[in-house]
Amino acid sequence: FVVLPVAGALKVARLGEDERWKAVARPVEWLALACGFGLVAVTYVALPGDRVFIGLAERVLLTAEIALITVLAVRLAQLSRAPGRARASQAALG
Repeated sequence: FVVLPVAGALKVARLGEDERWKAVARPVEWLALACGFGLVAVTYVALPGDRVFIGLAERVLLTAEIALITVLAVRLAQLSRAPGRARASQAALG
């Protein structure tokens, strides 16, 4: 739960520099921030919050982390399909 928000926050700068990944840089930034807030919420609820609503806080954190992974996976799938289409269209033309 700790590593994914940190990795997302560190990766945002590199994603913004690459034209292929620039489209997902802002969503990754916001989702990493949401994961960080979720982590703070889980920590608060677990320690001084007497475990009130800990299940809800964990589910919100998990949802944000899955969304972060999903955004990156969908973009990777889009990028992996793009060269195949270009080669197929060039072969049809050539």
